Amino acid sequence: MNEGPVRIPNNAIACLVLGLASLLCLGFLAGIPAVIYGHKLLSKMNKDSLLSGRGIVIAGLILGYLGIAWSLLAIALVILGQIAAPIIYTIF
Repeated sequence: MNEGPVRIPNNAIACLVLGLASLLCLGFLAGIPAVIYGHKLLSKMNKDSLLSGRGIVIAGLILGYLGIAWSLLAIALVILGQIAAPIIYTIF
């Protein structure tokens, strides 16, 4: 029944590192590759039963999506601040 050694692909760890970097400091620059790597790896893991590290990939995906969402929120707040600043300045 043992089909061979189970291995964790290096891309799984790269996905996790990119996801963490996207959440902490790099935003889009690391979040988009984390999501791309994550989805490719999950589809590869569904086809190959010898690959493990599914939890690592899912964690990288979640962190990547959170990093992208955080970046979108920061951009929206900057744009809102640029729009609201002249209005507030004229009122006060």
